[in-house]
Amino acid sequence: MPSSVDALRALLRDLLGPERGTVTSIWLDAWSVGRRNAALAREVAVQMDAWQKFLVSVLNRGCAGGEFVVADTGTLAWQLLAIIDGLDAHAVVRHGDLRDQRDQRDLVCTIAEHELGLHAGTLAQAYVSQRGILRRRT
Repeated sequence: MPSSVDALRALLRDLLGPERGTVTSIWLDAWSVGRRNAALAREVAVQMDAWQKFLVSVLNRGCAGGEFVVADTGTLAWQLLAIIDGLDAHAVVRHGDLRDQRDQRDLVCTIAEHELGLHAGTLAQAYVSQRGILRRRT
């Protein structure tokens, strides 16, 4: 089983990856239409709650294993999801100074590392194996 750090790193990579543009556009549309459609708003809330619950489980496992130090995993999960959703929304309309998804990932990783008591760069690490030697990919 991967560590909680590895699980969170993979989650952030996937949620902030370039292939998420279509999914992000659908989410933005659902949030917008949900303002006028109660049934859609309820379903969006169900899905958002499921994402928050999933992230809380990753954070709780990391706390229990001594990987993370967090006072309130529920609140931190909502904060991270809000940051991710906001950055994704900006990316859809190509707004802001973030040049690409790597910049977004680095920003979210830096915030998460700070909030989780991790050393800088812990979540942003990406390694490649070459002849059995792990090297940091730059």
